[in-house]
This record gives sequence, C-alpha cells and structure tokens, in this order.
Amino acid sequence: MLLTVSMCPPSDDPVVKPVVGVYRAASTALDGKISLMCVASGMFPPEVRFSWKRQKDNGTEEDLPHAQGEQLEVQESGRRTSIRTIHQNHNSSYKY
Repeated sequence: MLLTVSMCPPSDDPVVKPVVGVYRAASTALDGKISLMCVASGMFPPEVRFSWKRQKDNGTEEDLPHAQGEQLEVQESGRRTSIRTIHQNHNSSYKY
C-alpha cells in the first residue's frame, strides 16, 4: 500500500514534516479484509491529509477507490491516524 501524506496550507511559521509510520493493523482471513494504519506525528502545522494508493503488478500506482474499503481518521494532540480497511480477494494482483 502506498500512502501520501500532504501538509495543509502553511502559515508564517516554518513547516515541520511529519514522522510517518505505516502498520498492518488487522487481518481477517475469513472475510478477506485487511486493515492498514498510518500514524503521522511531530508536524507543523498539525493538519495533514492522507491519500491511500495501491500498486499493480506492473508497478503503476492508482488511487484506492472510495468504494473499495472504509477509512477512519482520528486526531489526537500531536498526531493524526488514518486506518483503512480493504476488501482483498485471495487472487488479487495489487500490493498492499
């Protein structure tokens, strides 16, 4: 799974890029769902936007369709988290 984290419009203060970690949060073999989690912290300004992408076998990237899974974002003091649940078939050729 490829992820883009972009900063919201800057202010007069210097921009500090986030520290980003991406983790597999959960996997359920029975229903074919996987959950991925991205945590961004230590950034200024404190707002970021998450954009999830997937990679095909031939290496090309594409945005993950909104209908393909669910997304939850949580903001806490000093960090923002995005959790994306994806329905993945066992014969899928996408890299997550």
